[in-house]
Amino acid sequence: MLNYEIVDDQHYFRTKKVFSDLINNNNYFHSIYDEAKLICLDNYNDNSNYDSYPTLEEIVKNYNPIEDKGKTFVCTVKDNQIFTSDSSLGGYDRLTQVSDKKCRENLNQPLFASDEAKGFDDNDAGTLNAFIRFFKGENGKIYLYLVKNMGNHRFWMKKLAHKGESVVLLFKVKFHDLDLNLNQDNFITIESDAHHSDAGDRQSQNETQKFMSGLRAKRIETVECFNFLKENQLEYAGVMQLEKISNSKKWPSLTSIMGFNQGIGNGIFKKYKDVNVLAAIGVAKSVAKITKETIIPNSSIWCLASMFDSLTENKGTSPTSSALFNKDQLRKFFIAFFRENNKTSPFRRNKLKLADLVQSQGVKDYNFINCDIFWKDGAIVEYLTHIKDRQNGFTHNHPSMQHLLNQITPILRKTATSMVTV
Repeated sequence: MLNYEIVDDQHYFRTKKVFSDLINNNNYFHSIYDEAKLICLDNYNDNSNYDSYPTLEEIVKNYNPIEDKGKTFVCTVKDNQIFTSDSSLGGYDRLTQVSDKKCRENLNQPLFASDEAKGFDDNDAGTLNAFIRFFKGENGKIYLYLVKNMGNHRFWMKKLAHKGESVVLLFKVKFHDLDLNLNQDNFITIESDAHHSDAGDRQSQNETQKFMSGLRAKRIETVECFNFLKENQLEYAGVMQLEKISNSKKWPSLTSIMGFNQGIGNGIFKKYKDVNVLAAIGVAKSVAKITKETIIPNSSIWCLASMFDSLTENKGTSPTSSALFNKDQLRKFFIAFFRENNKTSPFRRNKLKLADLVQSQGVKDYNFINCDIFWKDGAIVEYLTHIKDRQNGFTHNHPSMQHLLNQITPILRKTATSMVTV
């Protein structure tokens, strides 16, 4: 390749930052570990030896954009040439969320049959992955950026093992197509697709990290989840503010997107139907204003959606059967119930919050939680007799109640039946 330059940490500071999503890994490491902290690090072994591999410079020098298009190369890369597309800057990866504690614990793992720390073990570390982005300058020079999409913790452990000294790492590298007029969004989408596929197979990636990488990769289910949250004015992990969605600072935030991140028609939508999920969200947002909660527990949506599904849908089989409530009636019950349980009174020690509709270590059943809260003192039964102006309420034998109770795990079902028998 002619007339090129491999961008490193110094060049990135000397010139304008072409790609706003990138952080230089080496610079970030040294922003966390100054000289004083580096001196205090333990001494670690490093058994890696990459002398048999070509360098990134050699690969780039001999790269033919036509003949080598689509090829993968394995080479050594200097630490100051490594960049990460970080989620804090609108990217997909998580350099700024690296667990220093976990890296040090890994380095301190004892060797087999020894008290000596393992250090950086090349057998454990494996090869890092990266793409080569490019930027064509006005002078015709091609500026190349090595963007790592797998291996943050391996990089961090290598630097710790060498007390911040310059190191080289082994990479599997692939060039973006130089013939295409790719922009930053294109690079992010291509790179994050591979990152997201890898993330799905790794327990070290948490829900938020997988969501961010899936969003950058434009995975259908993740984009649908994002659009659903946006349409319903719900924040999650600061993503709406990161995307600069208007007024999103004022939106309540979901604790989790479990059930939403599988896309429309799946997860919570498949179990309870869209209309009931939307009804549950509407109630949760209204209740949050009463209880002054800015965080909406994911499990509270599941609890409320299940109530709407069981009690406002006709679950009977006979021609004369009907649901216990319509959706507006049940919505008004929830609002009235939370309002009543949040009145200031010298006789009430605890007020009811959405946070009370959560799965605990003892109980992980949404409908058991519903029975425990909404049937207390016969509340929901009394409410039905009031709005329908009749003497009798409803029993656990009603088809709607049978549908709700039958979803409760068998070991809890008998207790739940007692709770709703008033």
